[in-house]
Amino acid sequence: MAFDRTKPPGEATLAQTPEAAYGLEFGKTYVAPEDERPAVSLNPDQGRVLAAWADRLIPAGDGWPGAAEVGAVTYADNVASRSPLLRAMLLRAVDLVEREALGRHGEGFAGCTDEQRAALLGELEGDEDDGPLFDLILELIFEGYYRAAPVLEMVEKRTGFRVMAPVEGVEIEPFDESLLGRVKQLPRRWREVAA
Repeated sequence: MAFDRTKPPGEATLAQTPEAAYGLEFGKTYVAPEDERPAVSLNPDQGRVLAAWADRLIPAGDGWPGAAEVGAVTYADNVASRSPLLRAMLLRAVDLVEREALGRHGEGFAGCTDEQRAALLGELEGDEDDGPLFDLILELIFEGYYRAAPVLEMVEKRTGFRVMAPVEGVEIEPFDESLLGRVKQLPRRWREVAA
């Protein structure tokens, strides 16, 4: 029958949803910092895999925190949980690198060396079929990282740019109307027209 389901509602598979257009989902999946919840889509083992992946993409160093340290994994999990397509892709990506790590190195992805992780992720990134999985994780981790307070503080410290200024606004000096004195003395450059 048309309404019989072998999977719960909202559990789209990649065969049913085109992953090439996953970027269209981002406008519907925003998670405000105050709305983040821990582990919505990922179990603890999957969370460790994604944390290792995140720290491989953005490792800690030179005063910068690592991606997993600032909650980028939680953000990725929360965003993906709001879209069946993103959730399916996230779970598939995490399971794929874990399976590959176990098959090649006899160790889960989180237990692999940095070189082994880099090789596995490099292959995934270049894969014609599964490359979008890497791209999705990269985008989610970067977005989660560059909105974290410790990262925003580091950006401001290093560059002087306050990232939230366009959103929160900045205080400026009141306008000095005496600057318009000369302009106010000029003759009119328009004429009245009957309506």
